[in-house]
Amino acid sequence: MEKKKYNFPEVKLGQYKGLAITRHVRPVTEKTLDIEMVHQTRMHATYRPTQEPAKRGCRALLDFAGYMDGKEIPDSRMEKVMVVLGDGKLMPAAEQAIYGHRAGETFRFDFTYPAEFRVPELSGKTAQFEINLRSVAEKHTPELTEEFAKSIGYDSLAAMRESIRAQKQKIHEEGADRAAGQRLLEMAGANIEVHIAPETLDRTADNEMKLLGERLSRSGLTVEQHCKNSHTTPEALRQRYRDEAESRVRVMLAARAIAESETVWMLAGPADAGAVQAEFAGDENIHVLTIETDDAWARDVGPTCVVDDHGTVRGVDWQFNAWGGMVDGLYAHWEKDNAAARAICAALGMDCYDAQHFVLEGGSIHSDGEGTILATEACLLSRGRNPELSRAEIEQELKNYLGAQKIVWLPRGIYNDETNEHVDNVCAYVGPAEVVLAWTEDENDPQYALSRASLDALEAATDAKGRHFTVHKLPIPAKPICVTEEELQGYVFEEGEDTREAGERLAASYVNFYISNGGIILPQFGDENDAEAVRILGGLFPGRRVYPIPARSILVGGGNIHCVTQQIPRG
Repeated sequence: MEKKKYNFPEVKLGQYKGLAITRHVRPVTEKTLDIEMVHQTRMHATYRPTQEPAKRGCRALLDFAGYMDGKEIPDSRMEKVMVVLGDGKLMPAAEQAIYGHRAGETFRFDFTYPAEFRVPELSGKTAQFEINLRSVAEKHTPELTEEFAKSIGYDSLAAMRESIRAQKQKIHEEGADRAAGQRLLEMAGANIEVHIAPETLDRTADNEMKLLGERLSRSGLTVEQHCKNSHTTPEALRQRYRDEAESRVRVMLAARAIAESETVWMLAGPADAGAVQAEFAGDENIHVLTIETDDAWARDVGPTCVVDDHGTVRGVDWQFNAWGGMVDGLYAHWEKDNAAARAICAALGMDCYDAQHFVLEGGSIHSDGEGTILATEACLLSRGRNPELSRAEIEQELKNYLGAQKIVWLPRGIYNDETNEHVDNVCAYVGPAEVVLAWTEDENDPQYALSRASLDALEAATDAKGRHFTVHKLPIPAKPICVTEEELQGYVFEEGEDTREAGERLAASYVNFYISNGGIILPQFGDENDAEAVRILGGLFPGRRVYPIPARSILVGGGNIHCVTQQIPRG
């Protein structure tokens, strides 16, 4: 088959041929094998019916219905729902009510909806929910024995261990290939110079319109109907997509240029995978890896990586529940997001800790790598995360999985931050016992009191090594960044998803930057304080280049630079 030819615009890759890329293949350690052997027993666990009271970890089959003023709440009834208690699929109040009850019992509990619940007619009201507990089953995990190994198809425990070793080694080899290729693409694309032909931008805009049409069709809408509801036109919407296309096309062109002599792996979500695959059809050296998610926030749904004393990297797979689950979560379905961390670990050839019993997003913590974790009380102590755990128990979970020695709590985050005020939007490490804090001198700004409380907490605290914090004030935008009617055009809110309104203040913060090996990727909002943020962070990171990135479109989506990234250490 003749290789597909392209009419490339002139692409300048800088010093691409002089880049030094080392292919790092992690060894398969005995500790890794020990953990994986135990993991195999957990994968083959079974549930057995029991008449004992329900507890965390049990599997329950139940019917569920809500009542208010003696009438059943519309759409509240669910029958034959299968859940594992503690996995976050039920509202915390329901799980707490189930604990202690036996199979065959029917009981009720009261639940008060949040004051600003997504269904206005239920906001702040108390309902009574009835649960019919059909059955309860306890989890039984087999012991790691010769008999177990034979039961799953191996000749012996030793043969099982060697088979797992070979599988892990293959995964590590493939992960090293992908990581090296992706790093080459990133390094070359950072300095790419290219003139993009208008027809290329047109094609990309057309692909975006097609994807929008597919998403709308699932809700029974057309693009024309959506535009009418949003007070715009298909032509205006297409122009917006065309205006946003250039940065994405630059990456595609860089990939093609590198693929002339190297293998490139492109990561794409399911909504984009078809378009990306079509774009690169015929490119033998470009491969698309699809990991299905419900949204775009790699920081929160991806694995949190930890590194041991031997340099072995392992991901932590926390439970994700859309920033609050049934209490105040931002959308109704998050199953794909919750599975993303383990899928990413598998794709990268990285082992994974199972922490699905504990709700946590990567943006809710910051680590100094020396035993201290920063977090906000507003987020980690919220009712939608782990309400059954005390502050001390939450701290212990963080210490267990992250190797931390001390948790420093900040009271609040950024005003109107819909994540329950993640710490990565208000405070970040720039060095040992040294942080930047989002700040305003305007005492009339609602952010002032929040930042003042965090400053007081930092000044009163010490880190795990007993050091006092040096705090650098990083200004928030001088003028509040508010979403416009035009920016809301093109956004599709599904049933149960939190919506936005024109004029709503967004949680804009320069603290939401990403630290790369060679630079600081810093959000910019078209505000007079953009340059000041560049100056401050440039002084705090003298060995790194500051890359100012227009990030308003990401902010309108609900996050920022740090939110859409997740670092994976080499180990």
